[in-house]
Amino acid sequence: MKQTSVIGAAVASIASALRLCKSAVARLPPLSSNATPLRDFVRKTLKRLCSQEKKLMQRMVSALGLCIVLVLGAGAENIDEALAMARRANTTIAAATLSAEAAHSARVASERSRLPSLDVNGSWARLEHSPTLDMMTPAGRLQSPSIFKDNTIKIAGANITLPLYTGGKLAGSITASKAESELADANAVRTDADIRLAVVGAYLEVLRARAAVAVGRTRVDALQSHATTVQRLYEHEGVPKTDLLAVAVVLENARADALQASGSAQGAEEAYNELVGEPLERAALLDEPTPLVNHDRGDLALLTAEALEHRPELQALAAEREALLAAARATHADALPQIGLRAGWQHLETQILDRNDVASIGLGFEWKVFDGGQTAARVSSLQLKSRAVARLLDEAKVGIRREVNAALRAIAESQSRLEAGTHAVAASAENLKLTLRLYQTGLVTNTAVLEATSASAEAQLRRDTAFYDTARANYQLRHALGRL
Repeated sequence: MKQTSVIGAAVASIASALRLCKSAVARLPPLSSNATPLRDFVRKTLKRLCSQEKKLMQRMVSALGLCIVLVLGAGAENIDEALAMARRANTTIAAATLSAEAAHSARVASERSRLPSLDVNGSWARLEHSPTLDMMTPAGRLQSPSIFKDNTIKIAGANITLPLYTGGKLAGSITASKAESELADANAVRTDADIRLAVVGAYLEVLRARAAVAVGRTRVDALQSHATTVQRLYEHEGVPKTDLLAVAVVLENARADALQASGSAQGAEEAYNELVGEPLERAALLDEPTPLVNHDRGDLALLTAEALEHRPELQALAAEREALLAAARATHADALPQIGLRAGWQHLETQILDRNDVASIGLGFEWKVFDGGQTAARVSSLQLKSRAVARLLDEAKVGIRREVNAALRAIAESQSRLEAGTHAVAASAENLKLTLRLYQTGLVTNTAVLEATSASAEAQLRRDTAFYDTARANYQLRHALGRL
């Protein structure tokens, strides 16, 4: 469609140029005896061009068509390339991907909480006066030298801790972080699919808008040609002036509609360029969408089952519910005993102790016996949230079933409209051709010609809209199935 309109416009331009050449030759004065060689050469060249008008047009059109085909085939973007461009440039997709990576890192951190932890410490301090040991014993008074040499305290230590029993707190936290990672992954997939569907919609909208521009220009050209015919008939008093005025009004309205369609096309191009990360003013050369194969013969049950298995929305809600339940278990474990193994080494430099290094090993115990019901309230809150997410999950499944069914209906409906529109375009074109002939013989009115022109343009618009709606519906079904 787009290639045909471009070639048609080029052919019209070539024909107009040749007609101008022909007119120029007709207005040339006859050669005189004092004609310059240059003028003689120009005259002969123009006559030769006009005498071979038909053959020249055929050659130029063939060459132009070949160039257009080569250019379109080499530089046109297709939908897959547009989707790849959007994935690289879209900030929403990048943000969702980073969120998924952050959730994965949090999951790794939670899983490693089962491992022993080692921490070291040390300190140095300068004292004004180092203390001494001064005490009375049965044997007499005992007085030591300064405890710390040179009034300086040097302390170092290392401790290893290992949780032995947490009442399920660690297991719950690990499960919750794993589910949160799956939730972030599913949200990233969903974001990517939604952006891809938006890119497909913008891509097809650009093509539809450009097709509308081509239809508008074709209508203007047809009305302009008819206006010339009416003007000629009016000058020979073959039609009333009302015909001339009526076609002038319709022609101006058609030009206004063509300008409006051109503005809409520019807006569609800007929206598309924004989605794929390109300059807004770029005039992208887009390839026409290819028909997609029928999905499993339209079996609603099979397609619904596939959608329920692969849709990231359902995976996200299921992961969110599991994360809340696991968090509730981990929170409940706060009220249970927490037992851990602890081993350590301490170094303290003194002048009176028999050793500076001390090693130890032991068990740690902690049990929050009463907290005023805070833990129970937090557990209840998390459980209620998980039940709410479960309700949303059930509702989402029903919505996905409707979405798949609606996409199938949209495909069938748009295909039927496309078939009917194709027949309507052929019929309206033939009707317009016949009406124009009948008008020139006075068998139909000017109103019939104007109506036939509008009907032809309307049929083309409906056909093009049905074509792009069919492509859009196919991609919507792929999105509904989790394939996009």
